[in-house]
Order: sequence, then structure tokens, then C-alpha cells
Amino acid sequence: MAEINQYQSAASGKDIAYEMAQKASNGGTPGLAQIGYLNVRVRTEGRNIADVALDPDRWRLVQSVRSTDFP
Repeated sequence: MAEINQYQSAASGKDIAYEMAQKASNGGTPGLAQIGYLNVRVRTEGRNIADVALDPDRWRLVQSVRSTDFP
């Protein structure tokens, strides 16, 4: 039984890696957007693609924090 679980786990990992690579090659972004950005959906060629856009409310705050020198 352990061998079957190990095989299925390895096969699932390969499948997920392949799908993430396909998503990136099609212009999508893996994971969640960092602070200061928003996750958005863009419709391209009849498909919804996950993309990242600047968050108009938080972008300037994040930039001011990054440019501040902390002792």
C-alpha cells in the first residue's frame, strides 16, 4: 500500500510541476501577488489568465516604506 501512495504522490508532483510551467509559459503568474499588487484576471484568446497589477491604494505606501532608511 505504501508503494502505491508513493507512486501517486510522485505522479501528482510531476503533474503539478508541468501545469505550473504551462501556466507561466502562457503568461500567468503562479501564487498570490505580493503586497502592493493585486491578483487580476485577464481574458486573452478566449481564456482567463491570472496576472498581477499594481494596487492603486497600497503601491505608494509600499514604495515609501521600501525607500525609508531604518536605523
